[in-house]
Amino acid sequence: MKNCAVIWFRNDLRLFDNPALHFAHKSGKSLLFLYIHSQKKGDTWEIGSSSRFWLYHSLKELQKEIRKIKGKLIIREGDSATVLSQIFQETDASSIYWNAQYELLCIKRDNKIKIGLEAAGIDVHVYHGNLLFSPYKIVRVSKRPYKVFDLFWEDIKNLSLEKPVPAPSKIKSLSKKIYSLDLNKTQILPKEKKGLGWEKTWEIGSQKAGVKLLKVLEEEQSPSFLSPHLHFGELSPREIGCKIPKTEFGYKLFKRLALREFANHVLLFFPQTPSQSLKEEFKNFPWSKNKRALAHWKEGMTGYPFIDASMRQLQSTGWMDFSSRRIVASFLIKELLVHWKEGAKWFWEHLIDADLANNILAWQSIAGCGTDVSDYIFDKNSIEEGQKQDPTGQLIRKFIPALKDLPDFVIHTPYKASQEVLEKAGVTLGKTYPYPIVLQNEDRKKSLDIFPCMRSV
Repeated sequence: MKNCAVIWFRNDLRLFDNPALHFAHKSGKSLLFLYIHSQKKGDTWEIGSSSRFWLYHSLKELQKEIRKIKGKLIIREGDSATVLSQIFQETDASSIYWNAQYELLCIKRDNKIKIGLEAAGIDVHVYHGNLLFSPYKIVRVSKRPYKVFDLFWEDIKNLSLEKPVPAPSKIKSLSKKIYSLDLNKTQILPKEKKGLGWEKTWEIGSQKAGVKLLKVLEEEQSPSFLSPHLHFGELSPREIGCKIPKTEFGYKLFKRLALREFANHVLLFFPQTPSQSLKEEFKNFPWSKNKRALAHWKEGMTGYPFIDASMRQLQSTGWMDFSSRRIVASFLIKELLVHWKEGAKWFWEHLIDADLANNILAWQSIAGCGTDVSDYIFDKNSIEEGQKQDPTGQLIRKFIPALKDLPDFVIHTPYKASQEVLEKAGVTLGKTYPYPIVLQNEDRKKSLDIFPCMRSV
């Protein structure tokens, strides 16, 4: 079986515009499709429960797509290097193909595996299939990594994109039977996510993602809800980039893609950022260690309805839109003075589209301790911004039923409502809904004094 190639899927769960698959198919060899679920206990950034829900259903769809081209997806669990060693022993394959990842732990893992496989006589082929451009080719004249998104954007917005590569219509499948875990018997789908019905809400898998993309472009939908498809590689950024029209909507959508590109650039060249602030002046920042305040924020019990509704939406659906993410993050950091890492970890566990590069970039930018990203600069009053985003309280009424009968003029500020209004709506502060955990004006003044980035606000 020397005439066999292994395709190692990771965050590229698609057949169309998958460079690793494309070039493995072009080699003319029999193909073995492999996915390894490697969950290292104790890793701060091991895949969260909501993301694992999506991963499970995405793999389910990928299995179907691979069967259509006469292949089979082999699923294993365990240490990646160990599983790969077993696969090569079982198949006697001569080569492996994969698309690069850019997190520090993934780079170290891949380099170690590559060295080991090549020492064993295995041909290793690595491609850049998860970004618009190889991050190693996007460099400043000074050769220093980018720290300002606007500069990055100016340098890439007019670059030509390579055309997506086609999916194979039929492949040479491996004749020998190789053991695969039953997806239903793996540890991928968390018990607490079973029976929630999320799979009915979300259209998961690359084929459905392709249909969604066309609808987004035709109807100019915003938000697009494409982020989980991008994170798991059901859509390639290159496919999206090549289909985006030259319109105002298209410009904005391409800029969002570029922001994702920038996030990965920052993660690659500043690999310390998942654990520490990029700006040195934040090294000894006096973050609050108020566990009670953090717990109230997580559970949506701060006493500020828009913040609480957004946080409850996150736990109920695995989703929160871009503006809401900025508002609740700003509240945690600049009203409660809680470390941005606490918020980043909570988002990582509960967002269905949790992406390490995007997550770290957003939280550090909002805190003012990372790179300069104008889209994330948010020094406004988080309560007032919530009122602008949800003026009639639709989100609040949906996720905080206890407040559903409050009139619009106090739906965002029940603590300012008269006793008569509260009683008429069936609201008892301190019982059916909490009092505010902070006095916003006083705590905002405190943060203005502490945050260097906010002194001019």
